[in-house]
Amino acid sequence: MELTVINSGSKANCYVLQNEAEALIIECGCPVQEALLALKFNSKKVVGCIITHRHLDHMRYVEDFLNYFPCYCSQGTIDDFTFRYSRRPVALQPLKTVNLGGFSVRPFDVQHDAPEPFGFLIKHEEMGTLMFATDTYYIKYKFEGLTKIMVECNYDLELLRENVRHEIVPFPLEQRTLQSHMSLEHCKQMLQATDLREVTDIVLLHLSANNAEPQRFKKEIELLTGIHTTIAQRGVVMPFNQTPF
Repeated sequence: MELTVINSGSKANCYVLQNEAEALIIECGCPVQEALLALKFNSKKVVGCIITHRHLDHMRYVEDFLNYFPCYCSQGTIDDFTFRYSRRPVALQPLKTVNLGGFSVRPFDVQHDAPEPFGFLIKHEEMGTLMFATDTYYIKYKFEGLTKIMVECNYDLELLRENVRHEIVPFPLEQRTLQSHMSLEHCKQMLQATDLREVTDIVLLHLSANNAEPQRFKKEIELLTGIHTTIAQRGVVMPFNQTPF
């Protein structure tokens, strides 16, 4: 299994999990041509695109993606998005597992300022169990048996407050960030509450351009967990097998 980060952040998000036979796309906030390039234009191997919520940096190109792949998200996401054409994503139910090719996908509810946002538990025999959670300030579930974690680590609280004091970040944006995105400290608390015994990779998602320090975040998470940590940046391609062998 291989992970490709097409993009991650407040402007656009899209990720591809793939092996030679099949692929699962997460988010469609980037042009579909970029996903096709990551797939070497083998669109037939895509079993689906799963979407966390309706904000445009995660869903802007959903109708273009639907021309190539089936898409899946919550009913709340579908109802809140304005579609120009008749084709729609398939509605997923929270905590109800669906099988997409060799991938097993279980949506769970997260805390964000969008209608019915989801995180996902994704299983595949090559990858093990991945927890994917972005755009949430808190995760109320505790997970066991994970082998991979992709989680938002959006901002450092002191850096955010400093940017507000210097008028780099407007006060209303600070309030929204606090109420809808995961800080470095909350990310650490989530990881401390998680069974990490089998986890071989942590990928930090959706870092703020102004309120995050990627290399410091990476170092602090690695020091806390002892687990190889990667910052999700445009163009990152990495092995994503259950074991490093």
